Amino acid sequence: MNTGMAKARDIPGLHADMPFAEAAAATVAVRADELFAHAKGVLDTSDIERVHDMRVASRRLRAVLEI
Repeated sequence: MNTGMAKARDIPGLHADMPFAEAAAATVAVRADELFAHAKGVLDTSDIERVHDMRVASRRLRAVLEI
């Protein structure tokens, strides 16, 4: 059983001097990968941690898309 919030993955190559569009594209790609990584078994409600991890990943992706 997972006992904590899933840690967000680092964005490879992300740095302060990057153009915004490049940084945004890299960040969206990693956050989308995180979301899809939690998709398997998420509908198995006997393990609520899967649902929780999917919700956390979807919130992170949504936050990036809002920016």
